[in-house]
Amino acid sequence: MAIGDTITEPIPAVGTAGTTYASQLVAFLTEVKARLEAHVPMSSLLISLLDMANNAVTNLSYAGLYQRSTVPTTPVGSLQRYESNLYWISASGAVRLTDGAALDATSIGGFTGDYGGANPAQARFVDADKEFYFYDDYAGLAWAYTAQRAVDIYGGLTSTNRVRISWAGSANPNYTLTLPATVPAATAAVQMDTSGNLTAATTASLNLTSTARVITGNRSFNLTIPHGEAIFTGGTIGRGSGVPGSVVDASTTVWYPIQVAGPGYAGAGDVKLVSLLVTSLSSGTNNTVYSLVTDNGAGAFTADIGGSPVTSTSNGVTLTPTTPVSIHTTGNVWLKVVTAAGSTRTFLHVTPTLAIS
Repeated sequence: MAIGDTITEPIPAVGTAGTTYASQLVAFLTEVKARLEAHVPMSSLLISLLDMANNAVTNLSYAGLYQRSTVPTTPVGSLQRYESNLYWISASGAVRLTDGAALDATSIGGFTGDYGGANPAQARFVDADKEFYFYDDYAGLAWAYTAQRAVDIYGGLTSTNRVRISWAGSANPNYTLTLPATVPAATAAVQMDTSGNLTAATTASLNLTSTARVITGNRSFNLTIPHGEAIFTGGTIGRGSGVPGSVVDASTTVWYPIQVAGPGYAGAGDVKLVSLLVTSLSSGTNNTVYSLVTDNGAGAFTADIGGSPVTSTSNGVTLTPTTPVSIHTTGNVWLKVVTAAGSTRTFLHVTPTLAIS
């Protein structure tokens, strides 16, 4: 069975005269030689190394690499296969280029895991911005989360001074810290609620008991709630022996000043009383009257502040001024407690809610 096209040169017949015989024979052998040289398969060649003599191999459909039994180390400048991975043999040793069906990034310490390939995640550096950008889907411009132990912020392009933002907590509880949606219109205090939401407001509510330290602007001061201050008949202001957890006898009227004390406080207007929780325990059944009052700076009291008085037998009442009232060092706001004849003893503790403006 013939393979390929027919050889065109004829074989000279026996007895062909003269040089015609020789010419036809030479032409036939020349064609056979050319065809053999063009189509002889590699399997028919006895070789150990195919030297292309620095010539290129073109139009190669594919190159199948032999599976080596150990990690290849020689010859330098070769591509080889070991455990179905591709290796480049350099003068410094073997470099694994693939890891299964993906590029091997372990040697460069790069990004691993669900990254690259069919996953659209990207980590991009933009030199003009001097910034790294992390995307969950770069084509869709969907941002990715980042997780790390802390974040260092340096003071400049080549600065060695930095601020580290880290978490002082342990494994639990996890929570989310959410920044305000916009900046405030003026300088404001920042507060965090129980869900981790930060808010900025020019009026900040503080729940304080007894004594607390507050800083506002360039001033710092103590907010104190002294116990045992009393006013006696005739309007004279004097000090009783009361302490936190004061005891008020039956049929008694006692005033407790709510004031600001401490160095660096300039005067009234910055601190306002929003509400006052009065916790009491009365052994009697008759009502106790609680009210917030102001003085005129000369030892005489004016009318009750809006939102009070409150008459109650309850162990806890809240006095809320209609409008927050400024308090300062002179004790211009007072808690007035009037016990009834049947209330033999009342134990007091107060918790103010204050606003800084």
